[in-house]
Amino acid sequence: MNSERKEPSELARGLALLVWIAWEIVGLTGAGVALGWAMNHWWGTPQILSIVLGMAGLTLAIYRIHQVVRGWEKDRK
Repeated sequence: MNSERKEPSELARGLALLVWIAWEIVGLTGAGVALGWAMNHWWGTPQILSIVLGMAGLTLAIYRIHQVVRGWEKDRK
């Protein structure tokens, strides 16, 4: 058996990064909207809260992506 590990190609690494970025944006934005929707239906809060929480989720996603890319750039230097 060959115990050597192959390094992933640049294309595979790039696609993995793209999928992670998309997941962060969709997941965190969707979580904010879902929380706002649930609060509207359960507690009667204004519907605009869904948009506000969705934007907060999007902001968090962009911040997390920024942190990862900044750390990645540091590692490459």
